Amino acid sequence: PKIEPMERQPLSEEQIKMVNETWDTHFMGYPAMIMLYCGLRKGELLALRWNDIDLDADILTVDKSIETITNQPKVKAPKSKAGTRKIPIPTILHNVLIQVRGAENEIVCPGSTGRIMSVSAYKSAWRSYMNHLNLYYGGSKASRSKKKIVVIQPFTAHMLRHTYATLLYDAGVDIKTAQRYLGHANVKLTLATYIHLTKYKEGKAMDAFNKMIDEKKLIDQAIG
Repeated sequence: PKIEPMERQPLSEEQIKMVNETWDTHFMGYPAMIMLYCGLRKGELLALRWNDIDLDADILTVDKSIETITNQPKVKAPKSKAGTRKIPIPTILHNVLIQVRGAENEIVCPGSTGRIMSVSAYKSAWRSYMNHLNLYYGGSKASRSKKKIVVIQPFTAHMLRHTYATLLYDAGVDIKTAQRYLGHANVKLTLATYIHLTKYKEGKAMDAFNKMIDEKKLIDQAIG
């Protein structure tokens, strides 16, 4: 099966904070929280219905996804058996979902028509969300006399999923459990993700180490 390209960079702590702080200020805010704290793929999110979410047991069930044909979404089963899974809902997400769970619409992340979003509708919604975050944190739109001011680093749905993997890794969740939560058909993919995160953390640690040396002007002392 074709594996979607992985944008392997997880969100920064600042970006995670942005998602957490603004989930109730844009209609794509709580869907972003779902992808961040349950690791859903974009297609799995768009197919998600409220009866897939059990807030009493704090379990989210993934048993379908979206296939797009000529911009029209079609509900289908996950690509592999591993894609069908149950994911625990952390407290931070429970507190969000308890406030937004729908009574009028059974789709968790509907389009403006109340139906499943098309590809173009999703792209438009995500651009709107990124623009909203940029304005929220002090950026500005372009005008005839001024250029657009961008103060945030945009991110994608798959980066949210990769950040979920990072959170599992940081929490010490074992590879087999992470494989099940992420819906990977092959543990090698989960292992590759964890190995990448190990290298990523090592790189971050060395960056911090070099920054500390620079701030203490130890290089100047050594050079004399």
